[in-house]
Amino acid sequence: MFGEFVISWVRRRNIIAALISIIFAMIHGGRSRERDVEHDDLPPMNWHAGLVPSPNRFPNECSLSLTKIEAQYLRERIRLSPGCAGSFLAELIARPDRCAPVDFAWWLPHLIELPHRVREQLMHARNFSELMHGAPLLYNLILSEQEHQKDRVTDYRNRLAEWSGMVSERFNDFKSWRRDEFWGHVKIGNPRIGQRTIDFINSWWDHVLTGNVDELLYKPAVRTMITDRERQLKKNLARIGNPRARELWNGEAGSAQLDFRWQISQNLLSDIFDGLEVADA
Repeated sequence: MFGEFVISWVRRRNIIAALISIIFAMIHGGRSRERDVEHDDLPPMNWHAGLVPSPNRFPNECSLSLTKIEAQYLRERIRLSPGCAGSFLAELIARPDRCAPVDFAWWLPHLIELPHRVREQLMHARNFSELMHGAPLLYNLILSEQEHQKDRVTDYRNRLAEWSGMVSERFNDFKSWRRDEFWGHVKIGNPRIGQRTIDFINSWWDHVLTGNVDELLYKPAVRTMITDRERQLKKNLARIGNPRARELWNGEAGSAQLDFRWQISQNLLSDIFDGLEVADA
């Protein structure tokens, strides 16, 4: 949803060092937008002209660590590629030093130094992540109750209480949040987002911001909304009210707070900074 910092060029950490140069070298479409206009008569290339050469001993000797030249190449491609230049990722990779690990991107200490556009997107991302976090927690609480799992019921009620405290602390921020601006950003990234999804999210926000958050998990209307949403998405495979479908539930169904793949992003940035810090051969 927030493509500026959701890294779409890789999904699995354990293949990054082996494939990263190939992924970044491939161009999208038949003709690169970065090609010099003086050479526009040349046939289109499938690889970036500056792709770094393979190591001397490849493939007999392989490593998942980036060399300094590979790391420098990736940093420049992130900073200069049309699809990534000016993004949150590009801003982070351009810094002279790596950032200390944090759980969420909006916890970085130097956000004030970022361009306004990036800070605005991070604000929308944070508000969405924190406000919506209560919905999957309530969903898992309902399943725990139906399965009569007392320990999990206690756990999810405690987690909902922590979430409620966070909402109370940031209540004024949430109330002043411009939803129209948020949906504008979202629809740029996904113009085909369904109206049912929009209605569910807006309804959840209305319940959270117009009532007593501590009492939210007990409201029949809110529980019905969660139940109906699952049935819209899963049809006969919905777990609420369906003991057979709950047999495959392991107690955790999307209960982690949404971080927009920030942990993956941090790992990728760490790989690159590790390579940049390698001593020159």
